[in-house]
Amino acid sequence: MLSLLAAEGIGDPPPFTAFADQWQLTPEDWHQRKGRDLLARASTRLPSDEIPGLFAHLLVFPLASSAGFAAGWLRLWNSAYYLREVLEFGSFDAVVNDYSDRSDASSLLLLLGCMGLGCFDQAVSRLGKDDQVEAGELVSLHRILTSAAMEISQLDDTLNRDRWQTILQHLALRRIYGDERVASTSRAAVFAPGDETLIQAYMQYFQADPGDLIAFLHACMSNGFDAAMLRDELQGAAIDLQACVANLQRLNKLNDRRYPLRADALQAIEPLMPVVTRPERSVPARMPAGQGTT
Repeated sequence: MLSLLAAEGIGDPPPFTAFADQWQLTPEDWHQRKGRDLLARASTRLPSDEIPGLFAHLLVFPLASSAGFAAGWLRLWNSAYYLREVLEFGSFDAVVNDYSDRSDASSLLLLLGCMGLGCFDQAVSRLGKDDQVEAGELVSLHRILTSAAMEISQLDDTLNRDRWQTILQHLALRRIYGDERVASTSRAAVFAPGDETLIQAYMQYFQADPGDLIAFLHACMSNGFDAAMLRDELQGAAIDLQACVANLQRLNKLNDRRYPLRADALQAIEPLMPVVTRPERSVPARMPAGQGTT
């Protein structure tokens, strides 16, 4: 409630430290009162279909409203280290409830990811208006969030995999939206073209599943991003978009539920199709590694 009132400009945001302390769990804490209380309190705020979601925005508002928000979210993520262990291996005392245990940890980590995305959005809205917010810190937070999402994708590819992919799609879209080549006079730019994480790295990562790449490019076109810039980025990433579409069409014939094919998406990305010429030297994808969050 205090966060909600502060978000409306009524009073000051509550201190974030008390909230952050709740996530500092040990193996002994997880099945004891501290861990169960955290799960119970968070259960009504876990993300649904909307990402990042209203509750994630409200929970992170005190952090996003303060200086040092990037380091603050990183401390929060690192304090939840044991949850990542539970996600990967289960807890030592889970016994027969291993799947439920891993699912609970996955949901809590997803909430943290959504909070990080909400923190980035709120801080971006203050850029150029608040001297506590600098583009460099936003670039740092963006890298940290990408690294965290990549870490989870390496730990587990089943529980909430689609939602973490959605978070990565959101981060990639924000990377383009905040690029100085796209930013208008009405808003401050966050990224220079060569800043981490490179747009080309996201494209190469999504290329592993042609459906993910086409969904991302469809979202880019739906947001009105410059087609010429996107073509340049695709060419710099050595991506043959026509070959990706053909690959998705073949996969769709084998399993249309796993590899859906949307006519509106194919139509939207047609302006990007003349990208078959490969550069002399391919640019390797350098998505931040999972361990880079520590």
